[in-house]
Amino acid sequence: MLGSSVLPLQIFEEAWIGCKEFSQDSDQARGIDEFSRNHVLQLPSFIVQEEDEWVPFRLTEASALLASLSLVTRHDLDNGVGLSMHPLTHAWVKDRQDSEDQVKAWIAT
Repeated sequence: MLGSSVLPLQIFEEAWIGCKEFSQDSDQARGIDEFSRNHVLQLPSFIVQEEDEWVPFRLTEASALLASLSLVTRHDLDNGVGLSMHPLTHAWVKDRQDSEDQVKAWIAT
């Protein structure tokens, strides 16, 4: 997913907002561009749906740790910070997954 393109970290806050909206409207029909229950279940553990406001601390700490290990590169964007992953790191991470997780990742991207 990340590859060598830059992923803005703001996307995680937007996912949190989306899962909050899902929990408020959970009985309504979903469009193709809206979160479903399955999407919410796939969110990383640092996105806590029950929080009253977005708390970026864990995301900031995790991205700083990954950058300190040179697994990702941080980029200053006009609207915040983004991350990119070197293609070799991306390939290494993919190779470390078992076959089932590789298939899931391939389907998801």
